[in-house]
Amino acid sequence: MKIMTTKASNPDFDEIATRTYSVEGKSDFIIRLGRPRLEPNGETWRSDYKIESPSLDFEGHFSGIDGFQALLNAIYCLEMHVATSDERQDGLLSWDGQSEHFGLPPIESDPGTAELQRIRARNADTSSQK
Repeated sequence: MKIMTTKASNPDFDEIATRTYSVEGKSDFIIRLGRPRLEPNGETWRSDYKIESPSLDFEGHFSGIDGFQALLNAIYCLEMHVATSDERQDGLLSWDGQSEHFGLPPIESDPGTAELQRIRARNADTSSQK
C-alpha cells in the first residue's frame, strides 16, 4: 500500500539531481533534489526534495543560512528517508548492488552536529568536575 503524503506539487521545483534505487531489482525508488533558492523572506535559503517509491510519495524541503547549508540539509533529510523507508527496513532496497550503503552522507557527518556533540561532551566533563 502506497502512503500518499505529498503536498501539492511545487511549481518552483528546479531539479538538479536524481538518484534511482532498486526495489527487488526494479528501479522503483527515486529521490530528486532541487536547486537551492532564496526564501521569500530574503534571509534564508531552501532546497526542495522529492521521493517516489512503492510505499511513499513525498515532497519536502529544508532551509539554511545559505544555499550550501540548505542543499546539505536536504541531502541529510533524503538520507534519513531512504534509511528509514519500508523498502530499506524490509531489506528490499539496493543501489548499484549495495544494500547497506546508499551513497548519501548521514546527518552525523554534518560539522554542526559534530560541534554540538563536542560542546555537550565538554559541558558534561565540566559538570562532572564540580
